[in-house]
Amino acid sequence: VVDDYYKQGKAINQDLRRDRAATALQLALDARFDAQAGTLSGRLLGFGRPMLAPFRIHLAHPTQPQKDVTLEARPDDYGNFTVHATGLEPTHWQVVVEGEGREWRLARSWSPAKQPALNIVADAP
Repeated sequence: VVDDYYKQGKAINQDLRRDRAATALQLALDARFDAQAGTLSGRLLGFGRPMLAPFRIHLAHPTQPQKDVTLEARPDDYGNFTVHATGLEPTHWQVVVEGEGREWRLARSWSPAKQPALNIVADAP
């Protein structure tokens, strides 16, 4: 039992470190879901400028882990990305956006049927 608490504490500390890294980079995701096209499009900004490095968007289903989705975003030269997100259920997803090396993360919950916009801003320092 003690080992489990240790592992959980370690994981929480790592998540906090990644949150602080997103804050230091002033990261902000501005995206929109198009249900008809089945796409999520937008931009990831750092220090107010487009981030050009690839990143991941994890969508965790609230009750059925087998329906979790990971989207690989590859921004163009202007920082715009579009990923296919067909079949997203109208539910309350837990979203984690992270760098390829998992060095930072942005997180929040999102209901695309209620609000097609997905905006996540790192906490102010």
